[in-house]
Amino acid sequence: MRPYLLPFALLAGGAWAFAMAELPMPIERQDTVAQIDFDDLHQQANTALEKLRQSHDRRMASTSAATF
Repeated sequence: MRPYLLPFALLAGGAWAFAMAELPMPIERQDTVAQIDFDDLHQQANTALEKLRQSHDRRMASTSAATF
């Protein structure tokens, strides 16, 4: 091998080794994703919506009391 090709060969080998290290995990390891509790999310959304409605009602009551 010619001496001036050695740096290019080392760079190519390093790039190949880096690319092989970045391969995705096997499919069986990706099956451990946490399950989403949609019932809990629905309850949280309902609670937040109720608080928003109460805040709006209080704001409307305070502005209507201030206009009289």
